[in-house]
Amino acid sequence: MSITLNEILALVGRLDESAGFDAPRERFRRFLLEHVTDPGVARSLIDQSQRALGEQHQRALQDVVVVLGRFLGFETEFGPNQSVSGVATYDGQWRSRRRLEIVLEVCTDQTPRSDVAELSRSLFEVAAPSPPDVRHLGLCIVTPIYGGRARLEEALLEKPQPNLRVVSVRSLLWLADMVSAERLQHHEIVRIFTSGANLDFIVDLMERLATGHQEEGESFASVPVLPPATDSGAAHWVATIGRDETASPEQFVKSVIRGRQLLGVTTEPDAKVSARAGDWICFFVRSKGIVGHARVDSIVSGMGLIRGSHRFPAVFRLKDIEIYDAPIAFSPETEQKRLREQSQAEDRGPILAAVSREEFGDLTASALEDRSDGLRHTG
Repeated sequence: MSITLNEILALVGRLDESAGFDAPRERFRRFLLEHVTDPGVARSLIDQSQRALGEQHQRALQDVVVVLGRFLGFETEFGPNQSVSGVATYDGQWRSRRRLEIVLEVCTDQTPRSDVAELSRSLFEVAAPSPPDVRHLGLCIVTPIYGGRARLEEALLEKPQPNLRVVSVRSLLWLADMVSAERLQHHEIVRIFTSGANLDFIVDLMERLATGHQEEGESFASVPVLPPATDSGAAHWVATIGRDETASPEQFVKSVIRGRQLLGVTTEPDAKVSARAGDWICFFVRSKGIVGHARVDSIVSGMGLIRGSHRFPAVFRLKDIEIYDAPIAFSPETEQKRLREQSQAEDRGPILAAVSREEFGDLTASALEDRSDGLRHTG
């Protein structure tokens, strides 16, 4: 999408509680239904809405998350105008015809409560006129900017609610990607939601199984995602992470690479970025060494996703991210050689340089060996 969320909001007007066909929020919702046609566009708008505080971006985030249900195979419906008295308040509904109806609450920085009482009441009111053979669930969708998840989960532990679930936006986006790639079907999504287990836990297990398998005696939670040394179709790169405009290299790795799963890269003068989906990248920080690695999931438009996107020939969405507990230090000679080859990183942002598969394996091997030793010693 070439238009940013802020530009959309400027066009439709303030998302207030006014009603009617031409009300700004109704125009915004029609825009979403017409133009958010794949999970990637939804992901972009969700990312943008989470980077700005305030009621406008909260309401935009709620509506985009409701639309996300379309990519899971549900029929979607936005929640009622909250200014209407006597009407149950919720953010939206997802329906699987004659199987399941889900009442949604999207938890953001503006969510005033961390208990489930209001959602339980809304679920009861929505379920009352429905056929008895249709199951109903209440779903609390937790965004990264919501600070009350621990209290929410504690409330469910103290007073279990068999028809309430908690799930992260990240898990929903992953499921939507799997449905879009035809690796999951809608009836399987319904089975996941109606299971009694923690939804994020189930999705995490599925994601680990999709990216690798565990050895006998290892727990899923301990298995690192390893770069396959025999993957002859993938290229390998080193990204030198310099100081950003407002963040140290360590902060950039934590907030942008691990937190937002993005990397904007530049090149040496006259060079061309040729990395593509499936390639592996490891991250080098001056005086630290190699601090982690990841795989390129896709190349995205950086507009609105990453600060200073105009500086970067390419912005990558990352997956299979591993940030090491202890960086892999270089010898002084090796570090000076790396910095001479990529001397502009401090001024122009992360520099991407190609390395051989063998060199990439050498750069990351000790961290992976340390992880494997830890698994053997704790198994």
